[in-house]
Amino acid sequence: FHGRDLFAPAAAHIAATGHHETLGPARDELTLLPPFAGRAEGTTIRGTVIHVDRYGNLVTTIRKEQLPQDFALDINGHSIEDMVRTFSDAPPGALACHVDSSGFLAIAEREGNAAARTGAARGDAVVLTPR
Repeated sequence: FHGRDLFAPAAAHIAATGHHETLGPARDELTLLPPFAGRAEGTTIRGTVIHVDRYGNLVTTIRKEQLPQDFALDINGHSIEDMVRTFSDAPPGALACHVDSSGFLAIAEREGNAAARTGAARGDAVVLTPR
């Protein structure tokens, strides 16, 4: 929660005092990190689970822009072919893919825990193949 814990107090300090120097030294250059994205290998896209939320939903490095119209996603021996707009669009108990609010492909189990069902954890591989 950097917005709450770091940026808001820093902004309040600057607004109250007009001084930013006490917050730390000025930086001359920024370190740019490469964006997360799946790695294309021919028509296949390989990605990684980058986050597991408290409900067991799996967020991958595959971006919305990388998705073919029709695909199958494999993770730990489970093949997922359903793409839904929201979790409730999937049948109860089904594994399904959807694009999360940050534009990443995520895996969920409706009324369940996708991480527990697939045995997946952060760092596990996912493979997307067009159909």
